[in-house]
Amino acid sequence: QIFAAIRKSIRQFLPNDLPKDWFPEVRFTDKTATMVEREGRLIEGEMPPKITPGVSILLLWRNRSVLQHYLTASNPRKWQNIGDSESTGLSVHDCVRQFCNTETLSKNDAWYCSKCKNFQQATKKLDLYKCPEILIVHLKRFVQRSSAYREKINEYVDFPIKGLNLSQWTLASSGENDAIYDLFAVSNHMGGIHGGHYTAYARNHVTNRWYLFDDSRTREVNINAVKSAAAYVLYYQRRH
Repeated sequence: QIFAAIRKSIRQFLPNDLPKDWFPEVRFTDKTATMVEREGRLIEGEMPPKITPGVSILLLWRNRSVLQHYLTASNPRKWQNIGDSESTGLSVHDCVRQFCNTETLSKNDAWYCSKCKNFQQATKKLDLYKCPEILIVHLKRFVQRSSAYREKINEYVDFPIKGLNLSQWTLASSGENDAIYDLFAVSNHMGGIHGGHYTAYARNHVTNRWYLFDDSRTREVNINAVKSAAAYVLYYQRRH
């Protein structure tokens, strides 16, 4: 009855002819994002679901466009400009800064100290020592929330098409000009943790025009289409 009530409240904001496969899956999770109950018939011998205080409702949307339709229809004042939200997300500079931050290891990853003969919660730090000719930025799009639950990160990350400057994070740079990059390709992932679709954008180095590669299809695109929340891997070349 709980699941039926949730689905009924959602359905009023979705198209009547929406395919069943695109309807969100309803789950209940605890504070650690571990699933405690999901929609579906009980298997013989299973205990009835126990919905307790503090449990959250999780909707797993299979189609981004359907999610946007639902948000806009259910609360138009809040979500009517949802398409503009991509301009206010994280930047690739934020990602590099986080990558270079000092991290304290957890107790499960304690380091054995040969001097005191005990395991210690040591710190580790990664730095960019020298800029390569080709820079590949792999955005973390998938996260392990618990031992049994993973999810896709769909947050928009802003990145420059021209003039990515990494000089402030490079230890062995001989000058700012050695750390400036221009984008020449992007790998995209659309979908979720259980399946999706890959496409790519690439720039013709002769004409500087951008093209979309989607399986066996390709076409020229506007440069503004290259930046999206589907960006997964960024390919840069050092400027000369």
